[in-house]
Amino acid sequence: MTMTIRILALLLAGLASAPLLAEPPAAAVNPQPALNPPSVETAPAMEGSPALEGAPAAKGARAATPPAPTQNAPAVPAAPDGKAFEFDYTKLSQWYLKAAHQGDVNALYNLGLLHVLGAGTPQNDTEAVNWFKRAAEKGQPSAQVYLGLMYEFGRGGLAKSDAEALKWYQKGAEQGIKEGQYDLALLYAAGRGTAQDDVKALGWFGKAAQQGLAPAQTNLGLMYKDARGTRRDDAEAVNWFRKSAAQGDAEGQANLGIMYQLGRGVAHDDTEAAKWLKLAAQQGILYAQHNLGVMYLNGQGVPQEYVEALKWFRISAEQGLAPAQHNLCLMYMQGKGVEPDDAEAAGWCRKAAEQGVALAQNNLGWLYEQGRGIAQNLTEAVAWYREAAKQGLAAAQNNLGVMLHRGLGVEQNFAEALGWYRKAAVQGLAAAQNNLGVMYQSGLGVTRDFAEAAGWYRKAAEQGLATAQDNLAFLYENGLGVALDFTEAIVWYRKAADQDYAAAQNSLGEMYQSGLGVLQDSDMALRWFLKAAAQDSKEARANLANMYLFGYGVEQSDSEALKWLKMVGPPPSWPKP
Repeated sequence: MTMTIRILALLLAGLASAPLLAEPPAAAVNPQPALNPPSVETAPAMEGSPALEGAPAAKGARAATPPAPTQNAPAVPAAPDGKAFEFDYTKLSQWYLKAAHQGDVNALYNLGLLHVLGAGTPQNDTEAVNWFKRAAEKGQPSAQVYLGLMYEFGRGGLAKSDAEALKWYQKGAEQGIKEGQYDLALLYAAGRGTAQDDVKALGWFGKAAQQGLAPAQTNLGLMYKDARGTRRDDAEAVNWFRKSAAQGDAEGQANLGIMYQLGRGVAHDDTEAAKWLKLAAQQGILYAQHNLGVMYLNGQGVPQEYVEALKWFRISAEQGLAPAQHNLCLMYMQGKGVEPDDAEAAGWCRKAAEQGVALAQNNLGWLYEQGRGIAQNLTEAVAWYREAAKQGLAAAQNNLGVMLHRGLGVEQNFAEALGWYRKAAVQGLAAAQNNLGVMYQSGLGVTRDFAEAAGWYRKAAEQGLATAQDNLAFLYENGLGVALDFTEAIVWYRKAADQDYAAAQNSLGEMYQSGLGVLQDSDMALRWFLKAAAQDSKEARANLANMYLFGYGVEQSDSEALKWLKMVGPPPSWPKP
């Protein structure tokens, strides 16, 4: 059999299928297979952003409640009707002042606190620092912690100093003040004012957590989850997240929800995950809002509701959370929970892309290439593909390879295209594996090597990629890089044809028509030619015209042949010799 000649197909990464380019007409009406034109339309990578995990302990919030003025503070008597009397902070300030002059260290501390709060006296951080210092130097533990806070944030005329803050937190922490223990742990975890030390951070978080301080419990859970200062212990992490979540700590609720979502330290339970994430989301935790959106998007633990997913993505996206911005972009691209709006999609993709989200960079590149929602700009498309490709995103590496291969928005460079295809192919991306096979079969950017082409086609074909299945079948049909094997060619053509891949349907029809690898069967040939022709395959239409013109397995009919021939189109203009 005369060797089949074809242009090998290039596929671009992404879940959305792309239309074929306009196909060249068949050069002549004959039983030889016609050209299989390349598919070079890019498609976006449509994967949603994955669930986010909690922030590391070093980023924990400050103590939710600073040391309170409990020492020697008078109780508030109850009114006859059971309501509290209106508290007179001015008088309270006067009482503390008298006690302070008598050397009462607790009164010194409480006077400082009243000046911080502006209760019973004008708000004055400088005066507060004065009272805190006097109390702290006399060993009052809560004053020591508050003085540490004033140093850490540079308030009351003090120069910011993590080292001074650490010193005073340590003094208060050693006297059992849980807020001091927590603040000291944060400095050790972050390496501020001292050498970074997860073991010490773990110890101080533990002391504060044992006293019931919710933020400390959350951070202790994170230390166990992330194996910081200790071995990883997801069950222990869940234990501490649960304690802080029960106190209403939003970070604890979010992390507990994530542990249920991931099935770490607790049995996977989407319903429980959604419950805790929603509580955290309602308190404004960005990654909880995002994860809750993911759960509504996928119907995990909650009914699938695109509108609700869109709502939570938008709330967190508007506050700058990049994964949520990317997912909001996809919702607008796909019209989920909202009317499709490419311009809105492009806006959100750009926000996420500028924050470094590789999927968003790839998708923004695709929008630029297609001119959807934004003016077409192939140079910009290449730039964004490259940004995502440099981060290792296989889809973008493949798409950049295609742009270089075709010289779109960049100077054509087969060698560089080959390099990017290879990077994506070794990550297992079927489209890139197919395209790498194309390069080896065509000898573009590399020495032609049919055996190497067959190896890459096989990898992609075994992942179910119809184009690669068709290309591998072609090699078997013609004995290129593999032993000539019509039966094996039929196997791979059929796999691709069953996926409605028109080129394979046409080739399968030719195999039936010629009796190669199967018994000759004109009825089956006609069936597959018709399937391919219905998908606008000019090659199949040419083959149908050929069947009717010469009466191959059908009743000869010039009119039917002419009908199919007209659908093929005019022949190409051949250059004059």
